[in-house]
Amino acid sequence: MRLCTLALVAAALVAATAHDAVAQERFVNFAGRTPTTQELIEALRPAAGARTRTRAINLAPMLAAADAAAAPEVAAAKVNLDRIHFEFDSSRLTPDATRLLERVGQALGSSELAGLAFVVEGHTDAQGDDAYNQALSVRRAQAVKEYLVAQHGIPAARLKAVGKGETDLLDLADPEGPANRRVVFVSVVGAR
Repeated sequence: MRLCTLALVAAALVAATAHDAVAQERFVNFAGRTPTTQELIEALRPAAGARTRTRAINLAPMLAAADAAAAPEVAAAKVNLDRIHFEFDSSRLTPDATRLLERVGQALGSSELAGLAFVVEGHTDAQGDDAYNQALSVRRAQAVKEYLVAQHGIPAARLKAVGKGETDLLDLADPEGPANRRVVFVSVVGAR
């Protein structure tokens, strides 16, 4: 009985440690408004004490590891930007989207965020076929990445475009609602 209790305590400690790593992540939702460049920098900046990667490190392997479930990488911040719009059923950015991406590009190019890697997540609502939404979300995330690389000189190795389709809805009460059609920037830092 005592051995069983010790095992349960040990398991609880391991779970608590894993939870602490996840608890470092913060979610900033700019839904319905356009943030300033400084607000974007603050939102994407890793929390104090988070171990970050520097420019001297090749970021490509870190970005690949961010997809793996067992990777020793954690997201420091997720920033929801629902004002990055696309033409209907397309990955073409609208003029409003490019205005917001100007600020995003300035933030990513700032000295405060220099050397950090980011995942650009494309999300869709639940209208339509799952496979189609997945492919559309990948194309949209890639369009955002390509814009930031071409227009702001952000090194492509710092950005990874991934599509989430309709798998991570923001508004579960309204799965077909506009809040679910969004782009999320995730800053990736090394685990402690």
